[in-house]
Amino acid sequence: MEQKGSELFQAACAGKDEDVQALLERGDIDINHLYNGMTALEGSILNLQNSTALLLIKEGASLEFKDGTNALHGASRCGLLEVAEAVINKGLNVKKRSRGNAHPIQCAAQSQDLDMITFLLDKGAKIPKFWVNPLSEDEDAQNPFTNAWGEQRYDIFLTLLDTCLKEIPVTNSQIV
Repeated sequence: MEQKGSELFQAACAGKDEDVQALLERGDIDINHLYNGMTALEGSILNLQNSTALLLIKEGASLEFKDGTNALHGASRCGLLEVAEAVINKGLNVKKRSRGNAHPIQCAAQSQDLDMITFLLDKGAKIPKFWVNPLSEDEDAQNPFTNAWGEQRYDIFLTLLDTCLKEIPVTNSQIV
């Protein structure tokens, strides 16, 4: 069974959609088999195999990963917009933290992917609870703002800030 699982994993990582489909159609391979601690879906995402990841999702691969992350965290980190949309449509929550407390939007910010950040914000990702301290080095400072600031991606920083400002209710007494 390990050999069969490794076949699927290797085909998925290489983006060999026809091989993945043929292996799954044989019926003797578990789509969620772990190979080196990862599923074929996780391997396809990490290797930027968009169409293969979409195929595995369509075929019913588990969207949750052993390390406490899920397919949305992976897609957000790797910039796979179609995969992110597919897993959101399958029910993954854009606000869900991983076991390591990372939000999908943090994964996108770490990858400096403005398109993914904008997509996640459009899908309901919330960031107002993050605090901004671009000079802090502690673990609590690892949020989208510090990632963007530290990498001098001011376009991302401003997009995040703009989103936060839109979330703050303004009353008549605050308007000068």
